[in-house]
Amino acid sequence: MSAIVLDRHSPNQVHLRDQRHRAIGIVNPLDSKSKRHRRRSYSSSDSDDNPRSAITGQKLKLKVAKSSEDKKREKNRGSLLDFLNASYD
Repeated sequence: MSAIVLDRHSPNQVHLRDQRHRAIGIVNPLDSKSKRHRRRSYSSSDSDDNPRSAITGQKLKLKVAKSSEDKKREKNRGSLLDFLNASYD
């Protein structure tokens, strides 16, 4: 069986092409040094008491403001739970 060739250029040709592209300012989007793939490093001044997402690294919002509709739904949910729990007493 013969090997499947995905790229028609030798590794050396690809390396030389990448060097030429970097010299004239062309950025390969799959290059590991591109801005898109950089990991964020947070300094000690950024490490306050706010927890961060393990996936994105963004600060998590711990409190969400409730609207009047949210408060009304919560009150209705509570009264329904009271009614359903009363049926088991």
